[in-house]
Amino acid sequence: MDDFLKRRREARQRAAVFWQSWQWERPWQAGGGVALVNSGNYLLHHYFPGVFLQAVPDAAAEFQVAFSSGGRLEPMADAMLLAEAAPPGLPFGVQALLRRCPAAELPQRTAGFGQTQLCGSQFQVACAPGEDGLVHLQVFVNDNPIGTDADDRRLAVWLLLAQALGQWDLNVKTGHIEITEQPPQGALPLAELPEAFDKLWRARMGHNGVYPGGEAEFRVYGAENDDGEPARILVRNESAASLLGRADLAWCLSVRCEVYDDMSQALARELAQEFSGCVGRREQGILTAMLSDAEKGEYTAFAMVAEPEGLWEKVREITARYERLDARADCVFDPSWRYYRLQG
Repeated sequence: MDDFLKRRREARQRAAVFWQSWQWERPWQAGGGVALVNSGNYLLHHYFPGVFLQAVPDAAAEFQVAFSSGGRLEPMADAMLLAEAAPPGLPFGVQALLRRCPAAELPQRTAGFGQTQLCGSQFQVACAPGEDGLVHLQVFVNDNPIGTDADDRRLAVWLLLAQALGQWDLNVKTGHIEITEQPPQGALPLAELPEAFDKLWRARMGHNGVYPGGEAEFRVYGAENDDGEPARILVRNESAASLLGRADLAWCLSVRCEVYDDMSQALARELAQEFSGCVGRREQGILTAMLSDAEKGEYTAFAMVAEPEGLWEKVREITARYERLDARADCVFDPSWRYYRLQG
């Protein structure tokens, strides 16, 4: 079995065992979200160390539980898998990652770690595009407690920002969070941040989430070796940038092969074309880049896809037809399109 499918199936099995074990303990009978979350986190530590539970308010019930990865990207895939695996009939709601709360509630929202207690009404936040292709946030906290632990302050700031933007947008679309000593230029109250953030991401940065139509626009980037010869040539699909950050296109599926002469280069481009046609059906994915590395003798085509497990066998069939190039497939969770943003 391929490593990617093996890892995913093992993760699904661990998720099923977690839910079976947690249901057997029935911690919700003890009453209250604290006991429920504590017991869940004890179990999660054994099965998914990078994921933890948080109790979140819910208008229709006393609370819901959210699977969270904090500020880390990689465990977000497991958090979403755990929520998908939740059995029916639970006496509480389940969600993957922290969601946005209504903007009107943000000034009253609070977050505390250790001796640090912060309130949304203390926040003034500015957002701007960063050089890494993501949004950079500058956060000023009015009446910031003096003498409290800096790490506790940063955690409390992150949690309130997650309530404002949702954990997906905060982790995936935000590159750097700077806590400032003075209000930054263009700062807004926390309640106004979500609208400003969305406008910046969609209109100014061009990530409107709309699948591009017509002929794709490709741009060539190059890097030379010490002798001034082309070492790496990247052909990037600039049209795909509109989809960056979409939650349903978070997996980077790629095919890689060996290249050693003009014939192998031509076959590699043929492989990329077949790969593009496979992933682009019904807008379930999009070819994003092709990288030719002369020093390594490799050619790689990248795509962002929605359901890699469903595409995996079809892609493996394509690579099998290019066995003479030692073609092989790989897949990683890359919700912020890191390889796409940073290779150009």
